[in-house]
Amino acid sequence: MIKPSEYEALNLFFRDKLRSVHTIKPAVVLKNNGSTVDLRPLTTTRYRDGTQLPFGVCYDVPLMIYAGTKGNARITVPVVEGDTVMLLCSDRDFGELLDSEVDIKSVFSGDALEPLELYPIMAIPMFFTEPEGKPVDTKNIVIENGSTKITVKPSGDIDIDTPSNINVNAGGDANMTVGGNATVGVSRDAYVAVSGNTDMTVGGNATIAVTASVQLSGASVTVNSPLTSFNGNVVISGTLGAGSGALSVDGSSMSFNGAFQANTVDSTSVSLDNHTHQYTWTDPAGSGTTSPPA
Repeated sequence: MIKPSEYEALNLFFRDKLRSVHTIKPAVVLKNNGSTVDLRPLTTTRYRDGTQLPFGVCYDVPLMIYAGTKGNARITVPVVEGDTVMLLCSDRDFGELLDSEVDIKSVFSGDALEPLELYPIMAIPMFFTEPEGKPVDTKNIVIENGSTKITVKPSGDIDIDTPSNINVNAGGDANMTVGGNATVGVSRDAYVAVSGNTDMTVGGNATIAVTASVQLSGASVTVNSPLTSFNGNVVISGTLGAGSGALSVDGSSMSFNGAFQANTVDSTSVSLDNHTHQYTWTDPAGSGTTSPPA
């Protein structure tokens, strides 16, 4: 049986040894070096005589990046001075690991004999203290950067809020399929540049609301619709041809700066005042009349 004095001695021995065991530590970023950070642990170690000793600065600690396929697929966040991180310590000295490429056959020898020493292997951003924290959305996935916010909801809705521009660059074809209603509101200029073809299919209604002007340019524009309505005045600077279909104007005025072409014009409301045709009189059936009747 261990006597009380022996138990106390063993207890003090293991306590002294455990002071050198390092697993996870809260730390603050002093400098961002790109893919690594210099940081300082935020806690101290208390000794039996009551002294509190801080840890020194840990240099070039790799930042954790959520990534796969050797970094070709990844999500990164900017980390700045003053950010809080969780410092992870390796349970063994990792030797030349951080200066080497890693594959499935890699094994790195450590020179240090002591396990669980201060071997900084990774800094995970970021945790918040209570005075610094802000509420977390408990229902939706939220991505924020400054004043820009993207909210992904369980219903499938995606909200994008930004006071600035939204730029989409596509090297190939751009395809957008909407199964429900689509509303696009633009309060300033809208510019879409596509180097290839663009196909848009909407299964429901599509509403485009622009508070300023809308301009559509192309070598040719074709609208396939059983009914096309224009509420307001229509100004056409070129030639308007009704073709094999019908053209009707109801209520609003229509002006033409070019020619209007149609096979027939059937309407009781079309004004043809002062409308004349030039012709040459021909004596019908040899009546001898030399001028048209009055």
